[in-house]
Amino acid sequence: MLEEIQKPKKLSINLEAISPVWTGGDVPGSVDRLHETGIIGSLRWWFEILVRGVGGTVKSPTDNPPELNLEQYSKMTDEEKRDPYKLKEAGLCEVSLIFGATNWKRRFRLEIQTPDNAGKSSDKGYLGNFTLHFTPLTDNLQIYNPDVIEGLVKFIADWGALGAKGKPILGSGLIRTEKPIDTKPMITYLENISGSAHDQHLPSLGNMFFVTVGPKNLRKFDRDELSILKDSLEESCNFIRGTTQKATCIRMCGPYQDTRGNNLIRLWGWLPEDSYDKLSRNEATDQICQCLKQNYIVKPEDWIAWDSIQSLGKIGFLKKMFVIKESGL
Repeated sequence: MLEEIQKPKKLSINLEAISPVWTGGDVPGSVDRLHETGIIGSLRWWFEILVRGVGGTVKSPTDNPPELNLEQYSKMTDEEKRDPYKLKEAGLCEVSLIFGATNWKRRFRLEIQTPDNAGKSSDKGYLGNFTLHFTPLTDNLQIYNPDVIEGLVKFIADWGALGAKGKPILGSGLIRTEKPIDTKPMITYLENISGSAHDQHLPSLGNMFFVTVGPKNLRKFDRDELSILKDSLEESCNFIRGTTQKATCIRMCGPYQDTRGNNLIRLWGWLPEDSYDKLSRNEATDQICQCLKQNYIVKPEDWIAWDSIQSLGKIGFLKKMFVIKESGL
């Protein structure tokens, strides 16, 4: 009896938008619904960060567009056309294998379902419950593994934000997963593609920091807190601007309540090389951390940056991030 070949399965992930998810819309400046293109772009952006973080090769759609060499592809055998390594030799990268490139279609279809009479769309985005449905467009599990996509969504829910980058709205994009997600397949995938590629001018786990802050003196955050926090950081850390290519870029989500009822704000950002004046990267991240601690509660487990735990190695660093957030948002 022949062994059954495993193929990618359909995947559905139930999520809740805790702060408005922005994906753009037919009318400029508003969101009439959750648009698939905005979500796919966000997923791809975060996947690039994870792949760069382990030294994998990423060809950026804007700076270095990936393109499958059709002449080289036409000379491949059928078996070689299913081999990720051969496809990368023909012009693709880890990210474009899944998310698409010139002459190479995306390996999945995304559909978004929102419950009837639930959720709310506005000029700030969609707020409420929704489901992401992923349908595989390949039978090749070596190229597209839905468990990896599920781990990617988990990472975004734990540390980042979901939504289009065209109009970053302060505080938007915070999501929560309905049920626990196994991140082992994602970690295994990243372990297998770990390499020595190095590009510190683009967002990567190696030049990013992630932090969650709470209010001091039992006060509660109001709607102006994000603006106050942003202004405070830019005043104390003069290398934070977010307006030039080499500037440190910081994003914020919230305020929100976690599953324990704590009032919190999430921050994450990256420091491209040459963006932090004459400071070392470690000094720059420490300056940001100390600035936050002056006005907010920052627990040790709620601040994580590569500079502080390089001894763990790339994969160890990633595993630590998933372990810290194992209990959920």
